[in-house]
Amino acid sequence: MIPDSDETHSLRQQYRRQREQISEIKLRMRELIGDYKSR
Repeated sequence: MIPDSDETHSLRQQYRRQREQISEIKLRMRELIGDYKSR
């Protein structure tokens, strides 16, 4: 079991932020593709 140090905490926050950005990009891409298809 790894102790929850400041380092692991900040890494976890970075990871979460990256995942949020990726999901945001995916949503935007889906919207763009949807707009393109409906045209």
